[in-house]
Amino acid sequence: MNEAAIAKTLSDACRDPNLLLAVSWQGPTLQVQVTRLPESQPNWEALVKAWDFALLQLRLPEIQSVVFSSSVEGSEVIDWERRLELAPPPPPVSLEVASKASQLDLSSYCFTRNLPLLSADLPAPSEKIAKLVLFLHELSAAGKEQFLPVLDQCFKNPEERLPTLPGPMQEQIEEIRRLEPEPWRRAGIWLSRYCYDPETTMTQLSPVLAPHALATPAAPAPSAAPAPELSLPQPASEVASPKPVILPERQRQILAIAAMRRCGFSGGRC
Repeated sequence: MNEAAIAKTLSDACRDPNLLLAVSWQGPTLQVQVTRLPESQPNWEALVKAWDFALLQLRLPEIQSVVFSSSVEGSEVIDWERRLELAPPPPPVSLEVASKASQLDLSSYCFTRNLPLLSADLPAPSEKIAKLVLFLHELSAAGKEQFLPVLDQCFKNPEERLPTLPGPMQEQIEEIRRLEPEPWRRAGIWLSRYCYDPETTMTQLSPVLAPHALATPAAPAPSAAPAPELSLPQPASEVASPKPVILPERQRQILAIAAMRRCGFSGGRC
């Protein structure tokens, strides 16, 4: 790729008519001179992030660092400069080692050409598109490795025959292919935003997805204390017979005398 093509890619990434980019490529370092209008006030942090992502999409392992510098139109004074170190390409490894140690790089996937939309302040999408992003988010790392290449082909060549995926993944691909042009474009933007910055994207989608989140199962209610047992009257057959009263000796004698007097005791029988 030549310098003009790189400059065009970086210009498309920022889409700011007040900026003019010139690129020079010397060995492993890319020099990017940004000339701007006096009234322009660029957000350099956002621009560097967009340019970094655009360079990643170009897949140029020869470039190891990029030096950005800026000056106002008509002036040669450099008033802003930033050096960006690009990650070196990984050393070649065997397929066996790669299959065990590979790490998925989500940022290498992008399904829209409008790169500034990856970090732009956008209104939340529809529930349907938010659920497409949620499906990707909830896939395991192995699931993402299987799903994302096919998703990439789906957006680049939607009419071509795609590899068949396991059930739920295949259903998602078919659902995306059935979208109308505008929802299809928006799905590509939000899926790209997720690959670009998963955490921020899911935070932005949370108000759309929150009403449909699974409710936390309610804790089981504490068991009621057993009702106290009522003391029921016993049947007559079960009531104990009264015990005989044993009186003291003197009291028995008095009661005996009283009984004899009632009978008119005179030495005979009562």
